Amino acid sequence: MLLVPKDYIEIDTEKNQEEVMDILRSQTQVQAQLSTSDIRKLTGVNSFFIGEVGYSDFKITRVIYGNNVFRPILKGIVEKKEKGCKISVKLGLATTTVIGLLLSLVLALYLGIKPMFAEVPSSSIIDSIYLWIGLIIASYLYVLIMYKIDLGKAKKKIYEMFSDKPEQEE
Repeated sequence: MLLVPKDYIEIDTEKNQEEVMDILRSQTQVQAQLSTSDIRKLTGVNSFFIGEVGYSDFKITRVIYGNNVFRPILKGIVEKKEKGCKISVKLGLATTTVIGLLLSLVLALYLGIKPMFAEVPSSSIIDSIYLWIGLIIASYLYVLIMYKIDLGKAKKKIYEMFSDKPEQEE
């Protein structure tokens, strides 16, 4: 879908599959073991992600304080290569967030089109259409900005975790 933000990254690393999965596990709190209040307390903990890490795949999202339905979900698979491995990650919004966005769009369309069929002066119809278009654009930009902010943080952390270059000391 063009309106729903998505991204895809691939990282080739010299680390083997077991190393990569161990790094992911060390940075990820298992979601099933935590209550909502526990998740909010994780801000100061060393875990950057929350989710599930399997043998060669993972589904994680950033640990944040508070609620943010626009944070990206990272679904990835780690494939062995002759030397090292390849990490393929799909980044997108949670399914419930996409459904909420679509329902909001339908509601906005209904509220924007309804006045066109009412017996009101034409200037009111035009004002209603402008308001409707403005609300849709503002809502979409808000979703996009919030998603891109969290996407940048998650991507940066993923690249840091699997970079083959040693960290430079200052």
